[in-house]
Amino acid sequence: MQLNAYLYDVDGNTGTLITHGPVTQHEAAAGKTRELDWKLVATAYDIPAGHRLAIAFDTFDILYGVPTLVPYSISFKFDNSQQSEISLPVIP
Repeated sequence: MQLNAYLYDVDGNTGTLITHGPVTQHEAAAGKTRELDWKLVATAYDIPAGHRLAIAFDTFDILYGVPTLVPYSISFKFDNSQQSEISLPVIP
């Protein structure tokens, strides 16, 4: 499986891509829950006041080779014991 994450600066209805990063697991077993931890491509970016951050996920990006030609799907699980978290370093 492959997941590509894209971090955006959002102002109203406009999103500006800040950075991205892929995670590929060639031996991911079907039907098993996995915890993923990955880093996005390093970048410096100032977020203007009033803007928001958004993260989007996709299973295909032309920049990266596909891990398999066999179709696959990915589900995200959300509940109190499985919280998603994003950590961004802030430089004052």
